[in-house]
Amino acid sequence: MRPRHRTLMELPEEILNEIFLRMPARSVLICKCVCKPFLRIIRHPDFVNTHLNRVKDVGRDKSEALILHFGKSKYRGRKYIKRKQLGCIHYDHVMLSIDNAMINVYKPFSPPVPYVGEVKIVGSCNGLICAAIQYDNEDGDDFVHKFSILLWNPVTRQTRYLPKPRYYNGVHDPFFEFGFVSETNDHMVVRISDALDHRIRADLYKMSTDSWTVIDCTSFAGRNTVFLCSLFGDESPVFLNGSFHWGSWKYIVSFNLKDEELGLISLPPYLDEYRPDADPGVDKLAVEEEEKSLMYWRMGDDKLQIWVRTDYDFDDSWCLRLQVNMSHHLTSSSYWKDYLIITDPTSTRYLYDLCTGNKMKIPATETWDLLGFCNYVETLCPVDM
Repeated sequence: MRPRHRTLMELPEEILNEIFLRMPARSVLICKCVCKPFLRIIRHPDFVNTHLNRVKDVGRDKSEALILHFGKSKYRGRKYIKRKQLGCIHYDHVMLSIDNAMINVYKPFSPPVPYVGEVKIVGSCNGLICAAIQYDNEDGDDFVHKFSILLWNPVTRQTRYLPKPRYYNGVHDPFFEFGFVSETNDHMVVRISDALDHRIRADLYKMSTDSWTVIDCTSFAGRNTVFLCSLFGDESPVFLNGSFHWGSWKYIVSFNLKDEELGLISLPPYLDEYRPDADPGVDKLAVEEEEKSLMYWRMGDDKLQIWVRTDYDFDDSWCLRLQVNMSHHLTSSSYWKDYLIITDPTSTRYLYDLCTGNKMKIPATETWDLLGFCNYVETLCPVDM
């Protein structure tokens, strides 16, 4: 008599747990609907956290995707001129993944809940996406931009609006950043705005408390206002060592989520001189994934220079890692893994492989301005604690 083979549902719970941990997040969700024993294993908080850590540690290179933020003005004529001063932009988003040297494009990419206004993706962390939904309020002859902040997991389709922070009437629209502090296992949202006197205002949201707190920014009093305003043009800061980093032509500004402090980091030695005629758009930050080091890259004089800060705590640890000759007809705007996002004179965008020199076309993005990008990986992470 032939021995009877066990079915999947007859396997010990420990074995099932290990099988589910090795499956992609979307496949795990399908298994969640099979039977109550599967549901009990998958919905347990320990399983969700372990699956998240495994995705980050093992599957990042294969499963990580890139979300591009695009924008273009949506008004014309007098109304357009009036509103353009407030930065009224129509946003769109594209998610890319690379498979066998081919680019896969996923659209549309928007929250699965009704909303009024424009959706701007702030960032992504642990499979959660933070989006700022912008809407206009009329104030006499002016339009005031206000924002609602939404957390969203595209895999589980869970969404949640955050409490609204207090409103500041500033020179620029506020900008938001989304990060995670591993020491406290807490997701956080930072809002930075400038008052009419150019003073920086910072607020911090913690998922653990579901509330906003005000950050002390007095250490930045008296700083160059042009330098402070340049932060509002950097749409894609670097998140490293629990801190956000924004590049400018004079400093690197950091904000540590755990210590809740703003700080300054020096540029590579020969770049830190004041350059009033320099274009701040050519200076960008990135993270070198292999060594988890801060990177500073600059495009100028038909050359791309990439500097790496090998020791995060020491200013003297900057070293020139790579220099690439680029055609003056090409402009580079972002760095992802070993790829540059470059644009040619026809506004066609490519992923340029720094290792091989090959480039892959990013389709259907020619008519939009690239505002920023963020990494994304699929997980089961919930939108609340």
